[in-house]
Amino acid sequence: MFFHYVLTKVNKTEKYKSFLNSIYTLGFLIASLTIFNIGLSISSGTTIRIFFGDEVVNLIFMTQQVISYLLTVIFILLSMTEVQNAKKQAANYYSDPEKGKLSWMSRFVYLFIPVIV
Repeated sequence: MFFHYVLTKVNKTEKYKSFLNSIYTLGFLIASLTIFNIGLSISSGTTIRIFFGDEVVNLIFMTQQVISYLLTVIFILLSMTEVQNAKKQAANYYSDPEKGKLSWMSRFVYLFIPVIV
């Protein structure tokens, strides 16, 4: 959602529309594991860990962690790139430099860098 927000602010949502759709689909699938676990617990009194086994659940969990980390890095890098491109475009478009300032957006993106460190 962070990346989508940045893209909306710099008017580049259409450029990444299919990528955003696939990421939201992936997020829904990951969230559906929680719904599946709750349904399994209610219906049979067991958990997803017992149903699939420790090895499979640990593999799923670690895969989610790696994918989340990689996507966070990719989103921050793409956000920084798009904000820089928007700054350049605004500087060329506006004769008044104050209208084209997007420094607040750069600071917003830079706030998320500690997330990946």
